[in-house]
Amino acid sequence: MVVEHALYAIVIGGCALGAGLLVNLVISQSVTFLERAWRRGLGRVLRQTVSGSASGSTIRVPWSLAQLLAVAAASVLAIKSAMTGGVIIAIYLALVGIFLGWFFGKREGASTRERTTGDIVQLVVEFQSVYRVTRTVFGAFTETVDGIVNPILKIAVQRAIDAFNTGKRMEDALNQVASDVPNPYLAQLVFILTRAPQSSEEVVQNALKDLSERLRQHQRLSDRSRVSLALVSGTVRFLQAANGAVLLVCVLAPLWWDYYRTHPAVLIVGATLALFGSWYFENQLRLLHERVV
Repeated sequence: MVVEHALYAIVIGGCALGAGLLVNLVISQSVTFLERAWRRGLGRVLRQTVSGSASGSTIRVPWSLAQLLAVAAASVLAIKSAMTGGVIIAIYLALVGIFLGWFFGKREGASTRERTTGDIVQLVVEFQSVYRVTRTVFGAFTETVDGIVNPILKIAVQRAIDAFNTGKRMEDALNQVASDVPNPYLAQLVFILTRAPQSSEEVVQNALKDLSERLRQHQRLSDRSRVSLALVSGTVRFLQAANGAVLLVCVLAPLWWDYYRTHPAVLIVGATLALFGSWYFENQLRLLHERVV
């Protein structure tokens, strides 16, 4: 009898694990598809939001789709909790929504910086080839700006071109690019170009070539790091999805909600520990990736 119960528990556990993995796969693929559609559609418009056209203004990075969905889900659960007598849990879920907005915003910011570095590689290569012909910095930028894929980088370069064409000094216009898009490799490109008028074409070309080689090496290291950490990262994402699903069930399932509504401390402590663990492991993965590259 004991053996039968043990085998039964193993089978049930295996089925539950398989179902969890399947749900995680479906959710991750769906979010990936929606993220791509978001970036190509509405996200493209939001990325072009600029806080102002005057000098010194900054380009705003919009919310990611995951960030919006997480905050929206937390808000809906908070409203539902407040309407069904769980005021304490509603306040807690509102705070969770704020935390998730910050958490996913930080993740999106790191992802945006990584994508920007990759796009700077193409910018340097195209700029170098055009500069051989035009031999002027903003003449080369004018020819290459339409080919920039990254919308944030494209806006920054276009603003610098417009500033230079309206009479701003070349050095100030270039520094504006580095200010709009903080990136160490873009800062190196700006450093090279601000000294182009005082340097020979050969010196500038060699400096651009060295920069492009460093960028390609950085990209190779980044790709290898991402592949090496893929399993750990996938496990963390799975646990995050599982924690979110459990919290959803606790609030929406009537039987579970009746218990947690009268015992809010149990839900708050458990959810807080899950959120802290998720943040900790996500942060450690990010630091490890940055240390490698």
